[in-house]
Amino acid sequence: MSPRCCIDPVSILNRSASLRPLGCAAALLLSACVTHEPAPPPLLDLSTRDCPQQFDLATPQFLALEGDGNTITRTIDNSAPCIQLADGSKSLYEVLQLPDSTGSYMVSVDSAPVGQGIFSPRVAFLDAAGTMLREVPRENFLFHGASLHAGARVHAGERFLVVASDPHTAGGTVSQIVGSTQANTVSTGMVMFTTHTGKETASTYTYAHGGRVTVEAKPIPGEEKKRQ
Repeated sequence: MSPRCCIDPVSILNRSASLRPLGCAAALLLSACVTHEPAPPPLLDLSTRDCPQQFDLATPQFLALEGDGNTITRTIDNSAPCIQLADGSKSLYEVLQLPDSTGSYMVSVDSAPVGQGIFSPRVAFLDAAGTMLREVPRENFLFHGASLHAGARVHAGERFLVVASDPHTAGGTVSQIVGSTQANTVSTGMVMFTTHTGKETASTYTYAHGGRVTVEAKPIPGEEKKRQ
């Protein structure tokens, strides 16, 4: 008679119980290795920065009209270049070189919250020599969800786009309510139906010189004529 292989269920349970503390210890070790750095406080003071009175256009970020390069996200912090305005106030900024296109297109600028702060944006369009042609002021940026947003059509002769902080609103606060909805499908075995739930979250942000900005370029559909 061939030997039978017998499995003792009690021994298996005892062995699983002995290994459980090891698994818990490993889980605790892994969780201890995952760290989440807190968001930096809103950047409000530029008094110690020595800022020139002109934008530095030597090393712009290139914005494309198609492909992955048509969207650029930048974090603006105290390492960003700064400019001193005519009234003596200071501002941080990033420079982007606009697409070299003969077609009509739009650019959009979004400022997303970082911690309790949100970059207070304004935009300037410059020609190839660095002369400012026009400006999109801070008040043109409106909240879309939790982010500030503005869009503009690019005109002929505009070569650079400068996203700069607005020193006159930095330090101010804004309260924003953002709503969200969620759809859930429920089955009773015979009938399926969908329920919708929603919630609103209130947040208070401080307008700041630093933050996270996304710039996107898109062609204008149906306009294929060359720009004059």
